[in-house]
Amino acid sequence: MNIENQINLDIKLAMKKKEIDKLAALRSLKSAIILERTKDGRKEISDDIVLKIIAKMVKQRKDSIELYIKQSRNDLADEELNQLKHLEPYLPEQLSESEIRDIVREVM
Repeated sequence: MNIENQINLDIKLAMKKKEIDKLAALRSLKSAIILERTKDGRKEISDDIVLKIIAKMVKQRKDSIELYIKQSRNDLADEELNQLKHLEPYLPEQLSESEIRDIVREVM
């Protein structure tokens, strides 16, 4: 199952469970995927492109959280944080700093 299909299934589950924050995050993600797909008139897009879209949305959320905290808008920062925690699980697990250093040492 590709990532886009998994997102659609998760949207249905979030609707059934009435998870409002998760539903909002996944709907915005689906909207971004549809925009990317229709940009070139494609019927499907690859998982790599979907992962790039998710990574972009995660980065936008993190930047927004930082900005809202600086402006003392914790209510908006909390909303972004709630949506962020529902987007991050779709990304592959990131390597820790120590793991990256070990790989670099091996290569050198």
